[in-house]
Amino acid sequence: MKQVVVIVALLLVFSALNAQKSYGLRGGLSMVKVNDMDMIGDSDSKTAFHIGGMVYYPLEGDFIVQVEGLFSQRGGEYKESGYDGWDLWSETYKLNLTYLEVPVLVKYDIPLETFNIQPYAGASLGLLLSSKMKWTVRESGYSESGTEDIKDDTNDIDFGLLFGGDVLLRNQFLLGLRYHLGLSEVNEGFGGKNSAIMINAGYLLR
Repeated sequence: MKQVVVIVALLLVFSALNAQKSYGLRGGLSMVKVNDMDMIGDSDSKTAFHIGGMVYYPLEGDFIVQVEGLFSQRGGEYKESGYDGWDLWSETYKLNLTYLEVPVLVKYDIPLETFNIQPYAGASLGLLLSSKMKWTVRESGYSESGTEDIKDDTNDIDFGLLFGGDVLLRNQFLLGLRYHLGLSEVNEGFGGKNSAIMINAGYLLR
């Protein structure tokens, strides 16, 4: 709850500081995984997506504050297989998380001849919307699968740090790469922390 209050306060401050803000759209693909799970360690990566909007606040000098609101998928995949002396077997578990994510980024604008480079760092607060575990078990030609809603066992808040950079083209188009380092525990049962490599594109409505 404290993080939510901080984010709202920052939004109000930035709105008051700069009337020349621009709005935009942003989305892309993510390679996501869950690190440091109890008894398992790190999950395998899986492909996810993120999409939403952003507000772009130029400040004094070459600094920019960028606030985004994204629907972001997180999670990971875990596979195990073996031979029990009679049959081959395999188990697959896929954790699918969806958050309403609010990243707040501080960027530094480096103008070049035909484009701008904008490295940045920031923080992100995610509010959990959905948490489901999809599982598949195979043995001796037999296969069974299902999906379980585990939202009640998943923490409602995901807090993390962001590091990355954008390339600004024609003062409107953004191409970016960022890394999300989760700091909050994902699940009360198996622990774990989210991580993601995110590739995205954006368009500023100037």
